[in-house]
Amino acid sequence: MATDMTITNAEELEVAIASLKRKQVEKKAELLTHLHEFRESIRPMNLLKSGLHKLAQPGDIRNTLLKAAGGIGMGMLTKGLIGGDSSNILGKMVTNTAKATITNSLVNNADKIKSYAIAIYHNLIKKP
Repeated sequence: MATDMTITNAEELEVAIASLKRKQVEKKAELLTHLHEFRESIRPMNLLKSGLHKLAQPGDIRNTLLKAAGGIGMGMLTKGLIGGDSSNILGKMVTNTAKATITNSLVNNADKIKSYAIAIYHNLIKKP
C-alpha cells in the first residue's frame, strides 16, 4: 500500500496497520543486526586486528606512521637496555650513538620489519 494513498474505510486501515507493523518488525531486526555488528567491531581484539590490518595495507601515511612509531619504540627500548642517564660525557656519547644507530637501522630496514610484522600478524593473530 502506498503511503500517499488515503484510507477511506476500516479494511484499508487494517491493511495499512498490518503493513506498518511488518515494516516495524523488519526495521527492528535490521537495527539489532547493526547493533550486534557494531558491538563486535569495538571489541578490543577486533580493534587491534583492524588496526594491524590497516597498517599492513600500502600507503605513504601508514609507512611514515609505522617508521615513526618504530623509531620511538626502538628509542625507548634502547634507552631501557643501554641505560638512560650517565653521569660522564663518554657514557652519554656512547648511549646516544647506540640509540641513533639502532633507530637509523630501523628506519632503513622499515620494509623488512614491516614484512616480518605482517607475517607474524598472519600467522599468529589472523584466524584461518
